[in-house]
Amino acid sequence: MDGKRILNIKKRISKLQNLEKELDNFDGYAISITKLTVIKYLCQDSSAMIKFAYFVSQKVNNQINYTENDISLKEPIAEILELMKRIINNFTKTEAVIIEKTTLNKIGILNQKIKDYQNKIESKKWTDIRIINNWDIFIIEEAISCFMYSDFPEIGYKLAKSYAEKYNASFGSGLIPESLEYLKEINYYWIDYLNKIEDKTINIPLTKPIRNAGLVVN
Repeated sequence: MDGKRILNIKKRISKLQNLEKELDNFDGYAISITKLTVIKYLCQDSSAMIKFAYFVSQKVNNQINYTENDISLKEPIAEILELMKRIINNFTKTEAVIIEKTTLNKIGILNQKIKDYQNKIESKKWTDIRIINNWDIFIIEEAISCFMYSDFPEIGYKLAKSYAEKYNASFGSGLIPESLEYLKEINYYWIDYLNKIEDKTINIPLTKPIRNAGLVVN
């Protein structure tokens, strides 16, 4: 990877770290979630994007609160995570992601099974709204999309948005204090990514987030 690209990556990660500082010193106003759009640039490296998706999936999978209605999804989600891991372990360390057609088809079938659980649409005055009963399962859906459409970095941004955006009646929706631990995890992943592409020669500290960040796949 050329020096100019690495410099631009540093700039984007620095912006993410600044968002973390803003939340540490929260002034009572929600920070616009669009400030996470810098992740689109980082996700131009499609291999980094799918590893990010797997990282988030692992975190979310550990916190899914299954109910009687969605417990049947536990096995398909576990199978999806295993496929994600296998894909990451199989491709070489390049920015190009190549997924075998049979594997991609299997992911698509499992993804549809997960989507079908939350497929209720309600018509409102101006638009149709999909009803989401389990947000963590929805995040898994978005992570799967990163694998299915790895050439589209905006999908990585959508995943980060769904992961970090929170709502509080006092502040509205966006990046608010409840977002901080999730933003820390996002930053943890991307700082680790930068450390790897620079052979760990940079001086950005890799501080673990509030929650256990788990392992980032090499």
